[in-house]
Amino acid sequence: MKTTQVISAVSITALLVLSGCGGTSSGDDSSNGGSNSGDIIGTWEGKCGGIGGGGNVKTVINIESDSITYTDYTYSNGACSGDPVSNTAKVSSYTLGKQFSDSDNGMTIQQLSVSSSDGDFKTVIGASPDSKLVFFGDQGNDFPTQINLEDSFTKVGADLTPNGKTVRVLGHSGLDFSAGESGTESDAYTVIWSPTAVSETRGTAIWIGTFNEAGNDNYYVYDTGSTDLNSVSTEPTNWPQMDERAAKMTKNKVYVLKLKEGNHAKVKVLSTPDPAGYDWAFLIEYEIF
Repeated sequence: MKTTQVISAVSITALLVLSGCGGTSSGDDSSNGGSNSGDIIGTWEGKCGGIGGGGNVKTVINIESDSITYTDYTYSNGACSGDPVSNTAKVSSYTLGKQFSDSDNGMTIQQLSVSSSDGDFKTVIGASPDSKLVFFGDQGNDFPTQINLEDSFTKVGADLTPNGKTVRVLGHSGLDFSAGESGTESDAYTVIWSPTAVSETRGTAIWIGTFNEAGNDNYYVYDTGSTDLNSVSTEPTNWPQMDERAAKMTKNKVYVLKLKEGNHAKVKVLSTPDPAGYDWAFLIEYEIF
């Protein structure tokens, strides 16, 4: 069971990614109501079993111009379906802080300075180039080398496939690339052991496993060698073999995956894969072709 981390300090830090490229330079100041403040306004819905703790709790975050409300909805079932049986809400105020840019891929993070009366909130980090997802974590005053993806939230009513590209979390629980959702119909998932027959030391890296490998000689994850998602437009003609070394997931690199339906996805890794992290998850941007 996951529980909400208690922060004893009155002020906690929040970071929210605002754009996928360009943006302001690292360390630029911003204030509440600035040019980017509107990007964080809205309602963000978590997954069942999120930061509220327990498999039947869903947390919803409502961000307004000067406050953040965290509401834990408790359901009578583990799928968080139907009407909730109860809810508890906590409110905090915030101001916009600095912005930081990732020199590798241009993602821009907006820092928030959040205050609460009891400190009963986890530190917040947002991680989505298109401002459609927000994540919880614990980071300092610069661009994080890793992003904690334990609890992710989706902006309600957002178009989650802008310009044909989608930003999502890929973890051991899997991802259905066509639907953009985790679940039983997943196309791929992460592992900390080699998915091919080549021996690798367990827990030293993250690899991708797919559901296309059973009974096949091919391993349907291809390292393109590129860091530009737009430069990849065709499927590989030389898929790796199951008796070859599998590609380890590396930040900013682009891979091609064969999906269950026979189509393909080009995938760029946006955060540093951490074999010790929750669900062995990292942030990706992908496009199906």
